[in-house]
Amino acid sequence: MKQATKLLSTILLASSLASAQTLVTVNGSAITENDVDSALMQATQGRFNQVPVEKQAEFRQQVLQQLIGKELAYGDAKRQVF
Repeated sequence: MKQATKLLSTILLASSLASAQTLVTVNGSAITENDVDSALMQATQGRFNQVPVEKQAEFRQQVLQQLIGKELAYGDAKRQVF
């Protein structure tokens, strides 16, 4: 039974990762649509759907740029430490 559960979990995880569309790759790390959605939900405290439709695309772009900036800063920090 445990092995069946592990197998099912692995399949579900693989399918969710495969369905996560990569928007951009920065320093070898993929930033996916799910990453942007998660950040938007955190930033709006779960109320992103209440944001006016005309502003949603703008917010998505801003969050994507912030995630890219974080990844670039992380890459720079890693290079300075090592």
